[in-house]
Amino acid sequence: KPEQIVGIDLDPIHLSIADGFFECAEGCELVAADAVEWVQEESAEPDRVLFDMIVDDLYGEEEAIAVRCAPLDLEWCQDLAKLVKPGGMLVFNMIEPRKVAHLPPMTDATLRAQFPYAKVFRMAGYENRIVAFSGSALAGSVFKSQLRDIFSSYPRCRGVESRYIVSSPKR
Repeated sequence: KPEQIVGIDLDPIHLSIADGFFECAEGCELVAADAVEWVQEESAEPDRVLFDMIVDDLYGEEEAIAVRCAPLDLEWCQDLAKLVKPGGMLVFNMIEPRKVAHLPPMTDATLRAQFPYAKVFRMAGYENRIVAFSGSALAGSVFKSQLRDIFSSYPRCRGVESRYIVSSPKR
């Protein structure tokens, strides 16, 4: 289990759902705030907090359609990258698969150097992609071991691994 998890969401109801699903009583800090503002402010601090992994899943809803709440541009990805420890991971949930190849960690030399390894996860029948960029090699055996640990801590997540198709994007 991670030492600490920080979850940031504008909607306190989403934080409550996360708390119930992941049993966040200990080691979790759930913050009701604008994640974009939080990242921009924190990344500008000289003594900023650093994370092993950041998951960007910033979508809202307009007329029952998922809408991105932060631009996936170079400046945003640089701000996120400033908050990732050396060797850490930057993960994006993408609802538009055609944009994966254009993500700044795929195209920008500095971000590619910080995150030289990448994997894309998808589920058959779904458009979204989970794109993981890492400063450390993404070994399949380590990934499976970590999934087993997650499943023992969070039994509701069991069976997820069999639904994902994993690939390495061309960079």
